[in-house]
Amino acid sequence: FVGDDQALSTCVLDFTDASHHPNGSLHLEGGRSLVMQGASASALKAVKLIPDDKFYRIYTTGHDEQIKLWQLDVNPSQLFVKYVSSSPLGTEGSCMDCVHIEQSDGSICEVIAVGGEGVELQSFNLNILHAAIQLREATNLLITTGAGFSADSGLKTYECAPAEYRDMCNPSKLLDDPLHFQQFWLTFTQSYLETKPHKGYELLDQWCHGGRLQHLKRPSSKLDGDPSQSLPTPWWVYSSNVDGHFRMFESFRNSLCEIHGSCLEFRCACGIGYANGEPRLGKEWDRWNETMLATESCKQATVQMNQDLLLDIANSHEIFTCSHCSLGDKKIPMRPNVLMFHDTDENVLKAINIQRERYQTWEGLVEEEVAMNSGKLVILEMGCGVNVPAVRQESEEVLLDCAKKIQSQNAGNGSVCMIRINPKDAKIAMSGGDSLEAIPIASTAAIALHKIDCWLKAFAGCPDATE
Repeated sequence: FVGDDQALSTCVLDFTDASHHPNGSLHLEGGRSLVMQGASASALKAVKLIPDDKFYRIYTTGHDEQIKLWQLDVNPSQLFVKYVSSSPLGTEGSCMDCVHIEQSDGSICEVIAVGGEGVELQSFNLNILHAAIQLREATNLLITTGAGFSADSGLKTYECAPAEYRDMCNPSKLLDDPLHFQQFWLTFTQSYLETKPHKGYELLDQWCHGGRLQHLKRPSSKLDGDPSQSLPTPWWVYSSNVDGHFRMFESFRNSLCEIHGSCLEFRCACGIGYANGEPRLGKEWDRWNETMLATESCKQATVQMNQDLLLDIANSHEIFTCSHCSLGDKKIPMRPNVLMFHDTDENVLKAINIQRERYQTWEGLVEEEVAMNSGKLVILEMGCGVNVPAVRQESEEVLLDCAKKIQSQNAGNGSVCMIRINPKDAKIAMSGGDSLEAIPIASTAAIALHKIDCWLKAFAGCPDATE
């Protein structure tokens, strides 16, 4: 209710179920009311209540030509109304209505029509709001990213890479022309070092390490009573990108699975001539393997690339070689620590598998924790297309696996949600019962994360929450 006293009054009436009443009519059990004094700087003229199983919303307008959004929380123990955000209007707004429009990508647009001297329409993506609510409640977070996430920083995706990329993304090219092969990949390394990660990385860092997602937590007790079975962090990153940008944030260095490696590291190419411990077949591989004299240090060591090292390599006009192994004057060239096409280098595969095993252990512990302790896992997938669907498939597999784990626990109240952010392919065609939810957002990652963060700030009462 609104009026000239600048207050917002809310009344909740409790009725018994009509089917339980002798004559089948509703019976008023009681009611609760709440008055928010000073809800507006001027008299309020219109109000609209939007029921939502996630977020009951109240919109108000008045003489101050502002539309305000309030959160209504109703439960058996309490009733409260909280201011969330506001936006300017071009009219005082004496009446108001709302409609939901489903978009082609599956997202829902909430459109608010405000009438006064004229009519003004305001709208927002309801899926952005629902994503923020899910993230705010998350106890564990899996961040999965593909090439589209890096593209927001200005880096080229596979589709936009140079024409020779497919040729050079094969370690056998190192046999034919090692200098050209290295120069090609060092150009990418240079680009990754020079390119600043977009703001989305910083927001994710604030959500995780910065504590904005306040329910993210390690389990208070060990799973199954085993001290070794505990979560190292409540979040993890699973990425196909080789730019190494997640490594620039302390939050993610020890909770990162780069399934294709990182171009910010180079290592000895001594292992490219072997597959599953056996020499690769062919005269060119025979000649290559004959020159190999690798040590254990050579197999394990990686070189962290930086601008000074890149400059030294460029000025030398020579092949960048391994410092650990040699055969006379013959030195073995270095290669990026990246899994390429037709790549059988066990040294690269071993490094990736170590990260993958740590991630899979974390995933199993999280699924158990969510199912047993009524947690909420949110899978935040960004920039994962359908052309190279490995990360997209991983997101979906975790979603279904966790939902099945929850359903297997008859008394469990855990839940899992996937938020898919993609400007072209955001649709999610999956079902898994009440424990599973899927939220598509047709947007670039950087823009979507900013909008979600605005909602998170608004929920937290931050003064800079509105856009």
